[in-house]
Amino acid sequence: YLDKLFAGPKWADQEQPVKLSQVPGAHTFANILEYIYTGSCMTNESDLISMLEAAHYLQIEPLLRSLQELVARRVDASNCLEAWKVADTYTLEKLSSTAMQMALRSFEQVSTSAGFSGMPLPFVRQLVSDDKLIAQEEQRVFEAAERWGGGCCVRQPTQ
Repeated sequence: YLDKLFAGPKWADQEQPVKLSQVPGAHTFANILEYIYTGSCMTNESDLISMLEAAHYLQIEPLLRSLQELVARRVDASNCLEAWKVADTYTLEKLSSTAMQMALRSFEQVSTSAGFSGMPLPFVRQLVSDDKLIAQEEQRVFEAAERWGGGCCVRQPTQ
């Protein structure tokens, strides 16, 4: 990535700082540099997603693979929606599959979380139409879809 960034005559006499806008903060960049120089780095669990995004942006494939594996091992009902969206954004198929499977297994918990209402339609459609979705009753799936849609669903009249 850096080779491509600084290639060409445009940068020969450049004295202005270069902003890496997709790398969130000096701490993340320091971890990335540590990985580049030593092949390993230490980071907080709360920084894994930002590290993964930065590794993707900087095209550091070995770090991206390691972080994808690490995040996938830590996916649970509380973070599977965020992990799924990130995985979809960066085409990280293993992480996407792991996160989706967790969302299917923990649907009732996931569907009442704050993150569920912000999920894009294709994600929600994929969840509620999957045969592997686990819910105590179909009514709960309907109610989750209704909450997601802001109450826009129309109920059939009961007789």
